[in-house]
Amino acid sequence: MEQRLEDVTAQASYWKGKLRIIEKQMRKLEKETKEEISQVQNETKQKEMVWNEESDSLRRQIEQLTHQLIQANADKKELQKRLGNV
Repeated sequence: MEQRLEDVTAQASYWKGKLRIIEKQMRKLEKETKEEISQVQNETKQKEMVWNEESDSLRRQIEQLTHQLIQANADKKELQKRLGNV
């Protein structure tokens, strides 16, 4: 009976040690995962900022070109009127 108790105690000690190792590994993985998530979030924010800057720049260029096209069409119509009246 006493031997059986010692065996069970030894097994319990073994599994308790295994559990500590697993818990330590889990904490390490959790920390690494949080760091990776944070890094990806930061990279995503930076990419969004660049994308927003580039899209704003393109939007302004489109607005300028649209304005120039409208002005060129107005100038063309005015020139056609003048040439038609000459």
